[in-house]
Amino acid sequence: MRVTAQLVNAADGCRLWWKHFDREMTDVFALQHDIATAIGDKFELSLLADGQASANRGGPRHVEAYELLLHGRVLVAQRGASIVPATK
Repeated sequence: MRVTAQLVNAADGCRLWWKHFDREMTDVFALQHDIATAIGDKFELSLLADGQASANRGGPRHVEAYELLLHGRVLVAQRGASIVPATK
């Protein structure tokens, strides 16, 4: 899989930064972390507070769990607001 990330100046449309990320589709969260880190490095930002290790980042760690979460969100959106009272 190839992902191209770009940062574009909204005022003038000028591309500030871009990079290709070629990965196997095994860990979407690692790819997301790599993209965020590359952007942070470009702008000299620290994305981890107090030296926190990247393994301690929040969120699900399994691609299958993430895909199920996204599928559930689609189903909820298809039902609309009427689904919310039914889940309580």
